[in-house]
Amino acid sequence: MSSRAWFLVQRPTSTPEGAKLMGTSNLKRIALAAAMIACAPNASASPLLGTWLPTDADVKLWMVNLDPLGPTIGGTHGVNAVAANVPGSPADLSFQTNLIQYNSEFKPNTVQGFFVPGVVKNAAFSGLVNPLVGATVDANTELWSESCGASDLNEVGCWGSIIEITGKINMETGGHVKIDHDDGVSLMLSGLWMDCFKDGSGQHYTAGAGIESCTYAGPSGLIDFSLVYTEGFGGPARLALAVPEPASLLLLGIAFAGLGLSVRRQPRA
Repeated sequence: MSSRAWFLVQRPTSTPEGAKLMGTSNLKRIALAAAMIACAPNASASPLLGTWLPTDADVKLWMVNLDPLGPTIGGTHGVNAVAANVPGSPADLSFQTNLIQYNSEFKPNTVQGFFVPGVVKNAAFSGLVNPLVGATVDANTELWSESCGASDLNEVGCWGSIIEITGKINMETGGHVKIDHDDGVSLMLSGLWMDCFKDGSGQHYTAGAGIESCTYAGPSGLIDFSLVYTEGFGGPARLALAVPEPASLLLLGIAFAGLGLSVRRQPRA
């Protein structure tokens, strides 16, 4: 199977996990609901479990230059995860998703290694030659490569990747949004950039950051979000987004109520 065909054959369901319960028995529904609560994201968990989005978000990926004047960690040049670094040119790859949970750990640090087995729908490569890669970007293209000297960071063979994800998400005032990432991230919620994802120098890059959390102070409801992530210091790449899901607690309560009804209805021996 060609690398292009790999993306085009992806047909993951757009239905959240909760909708898959409809064809199971009451007891199976309760067991699965309890399991979902037990596996809910928390600050100490790694990797972070993603949150299902209410609608599909748009994902765009570009291979970009490693800035010789930009971030450096251990002598390795990276890419600052800020909106100003998102190219205005056509994306090397675009697709839709309703679950932001990607990880290339124990896999090649390539486009395919990062995004699979995550939710990838309606994917399309641009088919245009990326001047830094020296070829068209495909599923086997590495997310980061520094096969060059520090003085040649804008040349062929030297690139990192930047990913922009835009969509809608349910948030409550005072809720904690969590992101698990490795190299750098920026997040805008309801038109405001969340400053708590900056590092000590006020930049949006790091190495092996892990799970970070921000408190959302905007209005409750379905809001717009924009997330910028960079893979700029070598693999493995990691990105997951999670927000509180208070409805899951209601689901658990309903599940136990259903269990009580089920028990009472059992015939006597």
